[in-house]
Amino acid sequence: MKKHKAHSDSVKRDAPRSLFILYLFLIAWLPLPLGSNRVWAWSFFEVAIFLLAGAWLVYILSRKLPLPGVLIRLKIPLLLLGAWILYQWLQLVPVPLALLEFLSPSTAALITSAEPVIGTSWHALSLDPGSSLAGILKNTAYLLMLLMTLILVDSRKRLRTLMILLLCVGLGEALLGIAGYYGNGLTALWVEAGGTSRAHGTYPTPNHFGALLSIAISVTLGLLLSSMNLVREGKGMRGVLIRWLSVVLSPRAVLIVALYLSNSRGASLSLFFSLLLVIAFGIYRHGWQSREAAMLPVALLLSLGAALFMGAG
Repeated sequence: MKKHKAHSDSVKRDAPRSLFILYLFLIAWLPLPLGSNRVWAWSFFEVAIFLLAGAWLVYILSRKLPLPGVLIRLKIPLLLLGAWILYQWLQLVPVPLALLEFLSPSTAALITSAEPVIGTSWHALSLDPGSSLAGILKNTAYLLMLLMTLILVDSRKRLRTLMILLLCVGLGEALLGIAGYYGNGLTALWVEAGGTSRAHGTYPTPNHFGALLSIAISVTLGLLLSSMNLVREGKGMRGVLIRWLSVVLSPRAVLIVALYLSNSRGASLSLFFSLLLVIAFGIYRHGWQSREAAMLPVALLLSLGAALFMGAG
C-alpha cells in the first residue's frame, strides 16, 4: 500500500499541476490567432512549447526524478520520431563540398555553379536553410507537444479535463463560424463582415476549421461513451430514445452543423470513418453488448449523412 502511494506521489511530482494548467492555456490559445497560421502565431507556439518542455526538464533534473513510465513504454516510436527530427536538423549542418558531392550531387552541382556568389568551401545539404529551419522548428515543436501531452495528461481526471477543454474550444469555434456564416456586419475577432461562403471560425482555411470540429465531435462522443450507463438509462426503446436525444440535444448538434457549413469534405470523411473504425474496434474487444455497440446506429446515420453530403457536393 505504501509502495503504491509512493508511486502515485512520484507520478504527481513528474507532472506538476502548474505546468498542466499552462499546457491547457496553450491548447486553448492555438486556434485563436488565425489557427496559428501566421509567422508570429506559430513562433509564439514554438517559444511557448520549448519553454514548457524546458521547465519540465529543469523540474525533474533538479529533483533527480526518473523519466515518466509512459516515455519508457513508448520509447521505440518516440525514438523513431526523434531520429526523424534529428535527420532534419542534420540538413542544416555545413559539410565540405567533397562530402556534399557524395551526399547530394545535384545540390553540390548547383552550389558549384554559384561559386562566384556564395563560395564553395562548406555548405549545408539544404538549398534554403532559412525555410528549412522554419519547418524544422515547427516539427520539433509538434514533437514536444506530443511529449508534453504524454507527460502532463497522466491521469483519467486530467484526460477528462483536456477533453472538456477541447469540447469548449470546438464549441466556441463552431458558434463563431456559424455566426460568421450567417451574420451581416459581424466583425468580432477574425470574422469577415457580410458573411462568408464557408464557415471557418478564427481559421483562414475552412478545412483546418473542419479538422478542429472533427476532433471536438470525436471528443463529445468519447465523453458520452465514458459516462454512459445503459442500466440507468434503460434498455429497449427507452434506452435508444435517451441515447438519440443525448446526441441531438447537445453541443454535438452545433458542432455537426458548423462542420457542414465549413463544407470540408476531408474533415467530414476523416471524422465518420474514424468513428466507425473506433466503434468496430470496441465491438471486437467488448462484444455487441458494449457501450460502443450502443452508438453504432448514430455512427451509421452520421456516416450516411456524410456520404450523401459528399455526393451532393
